Amino acid sequence: MNIDEAIQLFEQNNAISIKDFNSNRLQCLKNKQFLDQYIGEDIFEKNIECWLDNFKEKDVFLKLLPNYIYVPEMIYGIQLDAILSRIEEKCNMGHKILEETYFITFPSKRGIKSGGDIIRALLPIGNLDCVKKEQLIVEVEKNKDSISKAKCIVFIDDVIGSGKTAKENICNFFKMNDIDLNGKKLFLVAMYAEETVKRELEKEFNGFEHELEVIVLYECKKCLSENYIFSKAEMEVSKSIIIRAEEEVAGKKVGEKKSYALGFENSQLLLSFFYNTPNNTLCIFWKPTKINFPLFTRSSFRRPSIEEIKLNRAIKRKNAYEMAKIDRTERQ
Repeated sequence: MNIDEAIQLFEQNNAISIKDFNSNRLQCLKNKQFLDQYIGEDIFEKNIECWLDNFKEKDVFLKLLPNYIYVPEMIYGIQLDAILSRIEEKCNMGHKILEETYFITFPSKRGIKSGGDIIRALLPIGNLDCVKKEQLIVEVEKNKDSISKAKCIVFIDDVIGSGKTAKENICNFFKMNDIDLNGKKLFLVAMYAEETVKRELEKEFNGFEHELEVIVLYECKKCLSENYIFSKAEMEVSKSIIIRAEEEVAGKKVGEKKSYALGFENSQLLLSFFYNTPNNTLCIFWKPTKINFPLFTRSSFRRPSIEEIKLNRAIKRKNAYEMAKIDRTERQ
């Protein structure tokens, strides 16, 4: 597989066309394109080339790209609309139920932009006839009275990674004794979730006093699941190569405390949204180092320039050559 073929499969699997996007606002206006900081046609292919150049086993890493899930802003909005439709169906009360639904987003622990921020901004767009901004809540304590009057309560996020955030926030919600939940429909909804995490949450919530249904639009597989991206014959070698690269970029071993090697809590996702990349994704895709040029840099980092990366790689190669020369001299 070459880069062009990988991009074609990436486009096909994500139902997008790279030529429709540009990273430059003026070019978007001129060419009637969508603004995108990650997949603009002016940057995407050369960024892939720079990213791949860091790896000896380029074919292994290139094989990840067609299976990478990317969600531009327009598709993100369409998926929010799909979530509203699913809620209508589940409640069996038509469009009217949305007027009496409160959406609870999860706060960002580190104060950086989160899926909840984007959801609160975009969900009402196109749905102003049934969803007001007051129905989108991040601070439950300040909105107990409003929530008590709702007929439907929806905990919502764009991705459920390890499931810890969702579980913690929902458990804390149920510990509140001054919110009347009688007769209310309760849901946890997300665009994406790792399939085993979804099942674990369903099992966890099944023991609650009040029924809470989990709705996920798309269930994701761990990228190193057997016979998913790599065949059984390829798996041992490919997995070893990827883990080595992940641990080098993360600076920690897989499973080590606060390690992002193979994604937070070993989530093994391949997923980015137009506004950021969740840390559940393999860190080679989002964490810059002196020599790693990530395709989907997390917003908590500055994306390095290609020139910086090339210079750092050249310095590393030169240092390695000098060390090897010294070693040969000492052995003579």
